[in-house]
Amino acid sequence: MACLFLLLYMGITNTTLRGFWLVSARVVWLAIAALALVLFTVTFPLYIRLLKYDAAKTLAAFGATLRSEVDLDTLRRETLPVPR
Repeated sequence: MACLFLLLYMGITNTTLRGFWLVSARVVWLAIAALALVLFTVTFPLYIRLLKYDAAKTLAAFGATLRSEVDLDTLRRETLPVPR
């Protein structure tokens, strides 16, 4: 998902900066800063929402496994590598 956001950012930045470059080469640095702030403001809430969704989905799957798992050795093998 992070790659998708990176590609989206790069595409929007490239297109916008080409337009600014045609107008005036002097305002490009200002356009880069403004565009970065705007894109961050627009995409960050969506990115956080996706992270929370993935975390909730992972915890739900783990909870289902935990409820159905009876063999403690298998459970220990699956959970011990996670913190490492």
